[in-house]
Amino acid sequence: MMSNKAWQRHGCYRLGSTQYFNMPLESALVGCDDDWNSLDHFDPTTDMHRLLKHFLYLRTTYNVLQDGLDLVQHGNWTYFVEFPGSNNVATEMGLWSVSRAGIPNVQNLTGAHTDQVWLLYSNQNNSQTFSYDCSGPLWISSPYVGGTMVRNLLSPYENYTLVDSGLSYYNDGRGPWYGCLQTVDMDTFGFKALVPISEWIPAPPMLTKFLPGHDARIKVMRGEPNATIVNLVLEFNAVMSCDSVTQSLSFNMSSSGIGGQPMLDLTSVVCSTVTNPTMSPIVGTPYSQWSWSGTLTDVPDGILEIIVNNPTSFDGTLSTGNIDHLLLRKGESNNIMVFPESDYDNTDFNYTEGQYTFTHRAYGADMFRYSGDFALNWSNWTSWENVTTIPADVLSNSDTFWTGQHLIVQYWSGVATTSSVVVHADLDYEQQRRVPQFLARGPFNNWGHDQGISNSMNLVSDGIWELEIMAAWPTYLQLNVFGYDDYYYGDIDGDGIMDRLPPNNIAPNYLKLSAPPYPALAWALVVDDATLAWTLEPRGQASVSAIMYGLLCSLSLITGVLAVVVFMYSFYGIHHNRYGVQTKSGASKRFPIIGPLNKSTTDFKGSVTPITENLKIFGRKSNAEIIGWPEDKNKRRQVLIATLEYEIFDWKLKVKIGGLGVMSSLMGKAMTDVDLIWVVPKVKDLEYPTGEPAEPIKVIIFNEPYLIEVETHVSDNITYVILDSPVFRAQTKSDPYPARMDDLSSAIFYSTWNQAIAATVRRFPVIDIYHINDYHGALAPIYLLPKVVPVCLSLHNAEFQGLWPLRTKEETKEVCSAFNISKEHCTKYVQFGNTFNLLHAAASFISVHQKSIGVAGVSDKYGKRSWVRYPALWTLKHVDSLPNPDPTDIAALDENPVAMREVQIDQAAEAQRPEMKRQAQEWANIKQDPNSDLFVFVGRWSKQKGVDLIADVMPSLLEKRPSIQLICIGPVVDLYGRFAAEKLTRLMEMYPDRVYSKLTFTALPPYLFSGADFVLIPSRDEPFGLVAVEFGRKGALGVGSRLGGLGLMPGWWFPVESTSTSHMLSQLSKTIKLALKSTEEERAMLRARSAVQRFPVVEWRQRMEDMHRRSINASRKLAGSNAWRKADSKTEPSQHAVPEVEHWNPLNQGLLARPKPAAQSAMLSQRLVPSSPGNQVLTPHNESFLSSSPCLNINRDSSYTSDTSSSDKEHSRHSFATSSRSGYRDLLEKVNETIAQNHRHASDPFLSPTTPSHFRNFGDHYLISFAIYVVSEFMQKLQALNSNNSKGELSIEKYLVKSEEAFFERVRRDKLSSAASYISWHPESIWSISASKIGSWPLYTIIIALGQILAANSYQMTLLTGRNYQDNIQLYVLSTVFLASSFVWYTMLRLKPSVYVLSAPWLFYGIAFFLIGVPSLSSKLQGTHTILSDIATWSYAVASAAAFIFFGLNFGEEAGAATEVWILRACIVQGSQQIWVAALWYWGSKLNTATPGSVTPWWIIFILWPLSIMSFAFAYLMLYGLPEYYRQTPPKLSNFLETLFRRKLVLWFIASEILRDYWLSGPYGRNWSFLWSVPIPKWAIMLLVIFFFVGVWALMLYILRSLSKTHTWLLPVFAIGLGAPRWCQTLWGTSSLALYIPWAGSGGPYLGLSLWLWLGVLDAVQGVGLGMILLQTLSRSHVCSTLAFAQVVGSICVMIARATAPNRIGQGSVFPNLGTWDFSQGLKGSPMASAPFWMALVCQIIIVLGYFWFYRKEQLDRDTAYHGEWASDIA
Repeated sequence: MMSNKAWQRHGCYRLGSTQYFNMPLESALVGCDDDWNSLDHFDPTTDMHRLLKHFLYLRTTYNVLQDGLDLVQHGNWTYFVEFPGSNNVATEMGLWSVSRAGIPNVQNLTGAHTDQVWLLYSNQNNSQTFSYDCSGPLWISSPYVGGTMVRNLLSPYENYTLVDSGLSYYNDGRGPWYGCLQTVDMDTFGFKALVPISEWIPAPPMLTKFLPGHDARIKVMRGEPNATIVNLVLEFNAVMSCDSVTQSLSFNMSSSGIGGQPMLDLTSVVCSTVTNPTMSPIVGTPYSQWSWSGTLTDVPDGILEIIVNNPTSFDGTLSTGNIDHLLLRKGESNNIMVFPESDYDNTDFNYTEGQYTFTHRAYGADMFRYSGDFALNWSNWTSWENVTTIPADVLSNSDTFWTGQHLIVQYWSGVATTSSVVVHADLDYEQQRRVPQFLARGPFNNWGHDQGISNSMNLVSDGIWELEIMAAWPTYLQLNVFGYDDYYYGDIDGDGIMDRLPPNNIAPNYLKLSAPPYPALAWALVVDDATLAWTLEPRGQASVSAIMYGLLCSLSLITGVLAVVVFMYSFYGIHHNRYGVQTKSGASKRFPIIGPLNKSTTDFKGSVTPITENLKIFGRKSNAEIIGWPEDKNKRRQVLIATLEYEIFDWKLKVKIGGLGVMSSLMGKAMTDVDLIWVVPKVKDLEYPTGEPAEPIKVIIFNEPYLIEVETHVSDNITYVILDSPVFRAQTKSDPYPARMDDLSSAIFYSTWNQAIAATVRRFPVIDIYHINDYHGALAPIYLLPKVVPVCLSLHNAEFQGLWPLRTKEETKEVCSAFNISKEHCTKYVQFGNTFNLLHAAASFISVHQKSIGVAGVSDKYGKRSWVRYPALWTLKHVDSLPNPDPTDIAALDENPVAMREVQIDQAAEAQRPEMKRQAQEWANIKQDPNSDLFVFVGRWSKQKGVDLIADVMPSLLEKRPSIQLICIGPVVDLYGRFAAEKLTRLMEMYPDRVYSKLTFTALPPYLFSGADFVLIPSRDEPFGLVAVEFGRKGALGVGSRLGGLGLMPGWWFPVESTSTSHMLSQLSKTIKLALKSTEEERAMLRARSAVQRFPVVEWRQRMEDMHRRSINASRKLAGSNAWRKADSKTEPSQHAVPEVEHWNPLNQGLLARPKPAAQSAMLSQRLVPSSPGNQVLTPHNESFLSSSPCLNINRDSSYTSDTSSSDKEHSRHSFATSSRSGYRDLLEKVNETIAQNHRHASDPFLSPTTPSHFRNFGDHYLISFAIYVVSEFMQKLQALNSNNSKGELSIEKYLVKSEEAFFERVRRDKLSSAASYISWHPESIWSISASKIGSWPLYTIIIALGQILAANSYQMTLLTGRNYQDNIQLYVLSTVFLASSFVWYTMLRLKPSVYVLSAPWLFYGIAFFLIGVPSLSSKLQGTHTILSDIATWSYAVASAAAFIFFGLNFGEEAGAATEVWILRACIVQGSQQIWVAALWYWGSKLNTATPGSVTPWWIIFILWPLSIMSFAFAYLMLYGLPEYYRQTPPKLSNFLETLFRRKLVLWFIASEILRDYWLSGPYGRNWSFLWSVPIPKWAIMLLVIFFFVGVWALMLYILRSLSKTHTWLLPVFAIGLGAPRWCQTLWGTSSLALYIPWAGSGGPYLGLSLWLWLGVLDAVQGVGLGMILLQTLSRSHVCSTLAFAQVVGSICVMIARATAPNRIGQGSVFPNLGTWDFSQGLKGSPMASAPFWMALVCQIIIVLGYFWFYRKEQLDRDTAYHGEWASDIA
């Protein structure tokens, strides 16, 4: 056996011995540490060689040992023992005596020695002396007669004399006797061969020892004195002839041609007897008795062969009979032929002068060859040369994937007869290496197919490779060098040295890894490529696992709850305003209106901002042309206003019901520095003095001209333009607005009004600006186009916008004809969704012609809040603020404002208060108690004003606080007010001396203001809140909601973060209690501070002047030649009559109905008539009925209030044709005739009672009966009113909601039935199927939800096609298909009715499911599997791209629902989607061994084809069974994208999609594959999935839904607070932490999977919450568009991530393996030190922080107001 280091490396036996008890394995256990094992084993001096040679000699000398067949046992001295593992089989142990001889008369043995041989042997693993009495029964018997001397044929050749035994030799009872051995020493496993001494012959001469030893390695240094001298010693077992030995020696030197032949120095020869021989541990081995020694000189480096040729004994009679060969190696340490460990030599591998050279140091080699590609290819064998030039192409070519140049040189030696030595060398590489790489494969990386898990070992030091592995222990793996290598490295014998075997080897050649010792979590596999030794080093720490588990399990939930708590703490706290509005020192003489460059009034730090500075701020360049003010410094500003509420001061006429009227009057009184042209209409119940007659104004309605009588009246600086027409005379001074906003009668009213305003502008050409108040006159500037008049818009109540439906071509034509406006102007300015929106007209006009300059809210907060809330205003870049003043605060600005902290109590005023309170109590006919706490409410009794909250909360307070008294005054406006009136009436009965209510507006005595302790203002929405200022300045402290303009006065104010009634009741109750805790001294101080609060008119005037200036400058600059000039008054009015052509097709715009999770978005109190999409739900003001009567009437809000006149009762009716107003009827009848002519005498769909209900507002016949019923029923239940049920079953809103649900269900059925019968081409059965409900869900909503569920991810289809992976090309193709499909679906959504985009995706679902199963039918079709699978995947991707449509358009007719209902819907869909994805990944877990082209099993068609049939059926149901809502045509919206991307939340949603997809799309599949790869039974996984995705999910749903009833913001805030649960889940599922949890014992896999599922639940909750943010802040169209753009951006981002992300294939450095880290390494040494890890985490945190920031800034979930288009969803 030639020399080879492998023998030594594999020399340590590690398998143990279970079969053989106490087997002596000592040498085998440490063989790898014995260098002898790697030497040449053709050594003639070895013990076994000598023993076997002696054995062979004995067999030839003693023929019986060779052929003797007579084997006789003479005795045995043994015992039995059962060893462990022997299966109860006893083993006999002890001494045996046996003789061997030839069979007499049978065998004819030849030779000199044919007598028998006596054998003694022992099988004991220890030395023992056996001594027995020869006269006893146990004597050691022999085959010889007593007295015979026997001698051992084996070393040490001892003699024994036998004594007589008691057994006759001839068995005749007399001598001779058998010989007995009295005592014998047996070595361990000893044996002896004994013969009579006369038969004994010595062992033949043999070489017994060689020094320095066979194949010894002698290390020398070149140049040393004795470097060429070698001393030799030969020992023999017999005395030899010294000369014979010397002459038998010859030498064969292999030195690669370096040096000569060695010479024996004969003078150094010494022969002698060995006096102290070394005894062999092997029994019987001959030992040395004689030695020869001598010295060799001139020995070169290399391999020396010493030949000993048959030397003879001293007498020449015997010889060794052999030619023995001995080897000796000598050389320097870098000579690999001598020292094979020196297999790496960089110093001799050089690159000089463009050539690679290698200098050989392996002296002793005869030939060599080399490889430059790690032994993949070799050069030819070449004879020795000192330096070899290596061709460059050998070291570097296209297949080279490693760094630097690596050279392997292999040598062959004829003397050593081996080529097992190689030397490695590197250039341009610092560390030693013998392989280019080590690749690991095993279950932990799916046998190398999982490229996401690093399988490449790292070279950490010279020749040391390391790979950290975290897996489910125990596990196993293999290594190989090249991915295409046929050989793998394992450890078949467990000796710690890798074995290289082919994969078809039947032995399991693996590196086996058991669980690491506690507390470690992982192993580091360390391989030495020099020795192929592998070791395992523990890594990680169980405490890291426990800490990470605890953090991941609880952190998201804790932060989510903490976010809710912090939100409540920050924004729910009741604000005790002690000082009111703080006026800054040195008040400015100019207060510029808040513009785009300013945030609030507090931003103005300087004292004076000159107008010239303002002009610079807004970048206005001076115009050469002077048109009017402000260019003309000498011209007074001329302002036009037009209001339906007004006051003619000198005529003492007032038409006023709210804040708009107050501000209009104030403009007339206070703006004395301008010439005011004020357009007002005459109402029927006022007597007007005669004014100055003027030329009538002609208006065009339905292409017919009508005249409006005009009078003018000049009073001081005001010129009143008084319009008189039956259209206006139909209204009253208390109700100047039309009753409703969605019929033709109101359209004619506002058309007349706006056309008249436009005509007035022409009559007063010197007008500088038209100041619009709310929406009523917003259309007037459009009539003047193309000339552009400067305008500005004050938002007193943006809740009311002036809406008419444009659902169909006919409706659009009729509304445009009524307003006399062209299709182009309607589309560009007015049309908003499916509505004709007057407020949007003003906003669009200002956006287009004034760059959004000139729109302001009436308080600091209201403008900004209105812009956030109302999509009709989103065309503007911003909305400024023009805070209303206190009309009584007409004093000049204070140069030195009063310091509120220095205000003293007004003792005089306080002294008068008791009397004032007494008078107020006397006036209200309640107990005159000076110590009472008197609360007053004055205002409209409506939901907006919160009077129902007062009625709900007071029973409890009155019961528990005897000091409370309550006075409520105001007109009933809606059902909330009506119910509150009934409830307060009941409280008057219960507490007659403490409660007073009066259902009317009346002149309030001053002592009511000054005598009240508190004024209640619990408004749900309040643009300014003048009542708080009026009462506060006169002594009543405010207690109410802090929103809009409220909260500025001293008092107690609660924030309105959620207007759910339970929350509002709680907040109001707490606020009242807090106010009651105040002392009289505290109240007195607050009253003193309230009295000096300033809301000066002069400041308001200055702000308005600045707004006018900026608006005019912006308008004239942009308009250029089209700017309004004096000469433009001569132009004729623009005729906008709609042409009578059949192809007239006005642009119908999409319904902008928000899927608002609002509890009262369509409450009966807001509008009892269920309006069609786009109908106006709320009206300009709620104070329409100011008096009470027994007659119930439906007002413009379709709520109930009292009225006195029968004509007003007629006025309340909804149909234009049925109005009974005198004079008005004539005009309307003529209009009706025109309509009939235009329709060729077809019935008017708005007027005909026989018209199908989908063309008209229906349900009117339900309303009165319903209202009377619920009111009367409520009155009956009030008899049992108490403090407990007042906030429960008798809570006004709860009662109305409950009643409303029953009502709308009835209306819904009626509408569906009517629509089904009208549209005859719809099969009745389809309508009935789609309208049927499962639970509370209509069938169509379930189908749409299923579409969203199936569209979860295109990865699903990859699983269904038989693969659980996506390669790069497939992903890019799928993403491209998905991206393109998103564009197509979005385009169809904008151009076609949504019924098509909701039905078409199901066709693609059906095609996908069908095609997958086709190849499974027959083996002949399996060749088409790949192409059909690709087509199916693409089809599925096309359908999945419609996910945004399924999400955005679901519940189209069910949208007017409470927040908790929307949460329920979203959670059910999301939870179902999780189950669907989990099921698909179970199927994916079955495809681990699938290869490209694998075909799904045949039985899968029984799953897929039913899904396909169901998909096609759903497509049919969607196409023919969807309600009317989905059949409207949604065209392109004007400036839609501009308004969309103006929403910062939209931009952030898309940005978050980028951040999330880039970092998390890569490991998506890996994360989900963890679910079914956990090493526990699949049924257990299924149960855990059901427990979490059904049980825990339902619990979370229940909790969040319950809490959201009170706190509508809670789910979004909680979702944001969760942080990054998807990131946490991905970290847990991909970083291997979950694979091994030692501290959990056998339950570790269950705990790991439970955490993953828990994080999945939290991620789903967050997904629902973020979806709710979109639903709460955007319209339905904006939601769909946002999701569509997010899909497109997401698809692009996924492709970019696959190409560039650090975790594009696996978790990479983004989700590092935390299981290999412990605290001792520090953060720098941890996997978490990876920059991508922190970048990804920071990005996920930024996402939620951004959501919180933008959601808080744009939050619309305060439910204080809803847009008309939102509430129309209920239709």
